[in-house]
Amino acid sequence: MSKTRRRQVGGVEVTQHNDMVTEIRSTDDVKLLLASDLHLDHPNTDQKRVFAMFDAAVAQGAKILLNGDTLCVMQGRNDKRSSKSSIRPEHLHADYFGNLVDEIAGKLAKYAPHIIYVGEGNHETAVLKNNEIDLTRLLVDKLNLSAGTNIIRGGYHGYIVVSMTCKDGSSTRKHIIYHHHGKYGGEVTKGVLGVNRHAVVVPDADTIWTGHTHTGWLVMQPRMILKGNHEVVTRNQYHVKSGTAKQDFNQPGGWTVERIAAPPTMIAWLMDLRYYQSGIDVNFNHVNI
Repeated sequence: MSKTRRRQVGGVEVTQHNDMVTEIRSTDDVKLLLASDLHLDHPNTDQKRVFAMFDAAVAQGAKILLNGDTLCVMQGRNDKRSSKSSIRPEHLHADYFGNLVDEIAGKLAKYAPHIIYVGEGNHETAVLKNNEIDLTRLLVDKLNLSAGTNIIRGGYHGYIVVSMTCKDGSSTRKHIIYHHHGKYGGEVTKGVLGVNRHAVVVPDADTIWTGHTHTGWLVMQPRMILKGNHEVVTRNQYHVKSGTAKQDFNQPGGWTVERIAAPPTMIAWLMDLRYYQSGIDVNFNHVNI
C-alpha cells in the first residue's frame, strides 16, 4: 500500500490515499480530460493532434487523466508483435525502452503540471511481463523529476473520487469514477455488453471509464436507489469508453486490417463536474483526436 500523497494541481487538491484510490478535492467546477490508448510512440499516431487536444483542454482549465496504453512499445526483442515498420526513427536505439521513455517524457513535460494520473494498459504490462521493466513508473518518474510534479502512477484499474465542497464549506458532494483499462470488446458490440458486467461488479461507481478496444461511446445505466430516509430515487451510472489516437486502418495491410476490424474511434472525453446542493451534475463532451 502506498503512502498518502497530496499535491495541488491548478486549483484542486489531489490525494492518493492508497494504490487503488485517488481523490480530487475542489471548491470550484472540475473539468477532466479522459484519454486512453494514445500509443504516442507509434508511427500511426499523429502526435500533433494529441498535443493540440491537450492544449485545448488545458486552456479550458481541464486536468488530464490517462487510462493506459499511453505507450505502444511493441518493438522490443521479446515482443512477438514487433515490426520494423512500426517504429519511429527517433526510437531506433540500442536502449529502445530507455530512449523511448526519455523522448516521450520530453514531449509531455509541458503538460506535466496538468496531468493528475497515469494508469497502465496491456501494452505497458506486456513489457513488464516480458522484460521486467515498468514503463509506466519510469515515464511518471521521469516527468515528476523533470517538471517537479507529483503525478500519480495508477494501476490497471482503480477509483478516482471527485469531492466538491460548496463555497462556504458547509457541505460536500462526491462523484466516484472507476477506471479500468478495458477488456470487453468486439467489432459488432463495440464492448457495450460490458456495461451490464461492470455495473454489477462496481455498483457504487457513478462513472465507469474504460478504454482498450479503440472504440468510443457513452451509455447511461439508470439505477434504482433506496436512500437512508426511505426515499426511492433513480440515478444514472455513466459508462464512458475512450477511443485511441492510433489510426492503423488506413493502411494497405497489418494486424487490424487482417482481422477485418473497423476503423478506430479517435476520441477522448471532456468531463465537466459542477456542484449543486442536490448533488454533482456531470456532462460529457467527446473531443476528436
